[in-house]
Amino acid sequence: MSRIAASQEDKIRKYKKLPDKGEYVIATIKELNPNSAIATLDEYDDLKAMIHISEISSRWVKDIRRMLKVNQKVVAIVLNQDRRGYVELSIKRVKPTLAREKTKEFRNEKKAHNFLKIIAQELGKSLDDIYEELGFPLQREFGTMYEGFEAIAEQGIEILKELGIKEEIAQKAYELAIENIKPKKLTIKLDIFLKCYEGNGVEIIKKALNIQKDNVKVQYLAAPKYRLEMEGEDYKEMEKELENIIDSIQKTIKGKDVEFNYAKVKGD
Repeated sequence: MSRIAASQEDKIRKYKKLPDKGEYVIATIKELNPNSAIATLDEYDDLKAMIHISEISSRWVKDIRRMLKVNQKVVAIVLNQDRRGYVELSIKRVKPTLAREKTKEFRNEKKAHNFLKIIAQELGKSLDDIYEELGFPLQREFGTMYEGFEAIAEQGIEILKELGIKEEIAQKAYELAIENIKPKKLTIKLDIFLKCYEGNGVEIIKKALNIQKDNVKVQYLAAPKYRLEMEGEDYKEMEKELENIIDSIQKTIKGKDVEFNYAKVKGD
């Protein structure tokens, strides 16, 4: 394989042609001028970008070469697109915590890119084809390809079938996800409303919420509200376990003067 071809093979593709305003990107410095730096965007087919000297640092920059080096990779935020078609970037407006997250995301996306290369080689397809048939659908659905592979490892091959991914590609993606990605610890939280009007109401509620499972804890919030928290690695299995717990609570309070309802906690 030629050097040029190898370089192309190592480039992460995006389903979008241009980054969005406010998006964090990885840029490689290519040229330094007295008042600006010219860069290319690693994830956008080396699209040209410009960083004005005033957007490099919050402090006054006397010599741009003291701040940046050719071939240096930086995390930048997209400001706009100028009349020449250059994407305008800023380094000084990048929040440090988000810069670290972007760097981690880029490294993970490199791993996902390599998964696609393996799939292409094993199925005798071009990398571009695998991007079209797997990489881009994962980006659209999950934000990044790596997050897509994480979802496959956690939820199974079914999510690929739901996206309409061809069976042979889905199977290879599933095998790579299971082999290379350790499932995250998942958490499901449930707010439970439980109010008993019986004379021994406290005992009834205690019995109903006495859940003897290592991965489940119940916290008292404020009468009559409680928070159930469950941890695990397989979301579907956790959902089944949660259904069993709800059934158990309902059996415990059956025939008693008790109000009971529950709701999943979103975004907590």
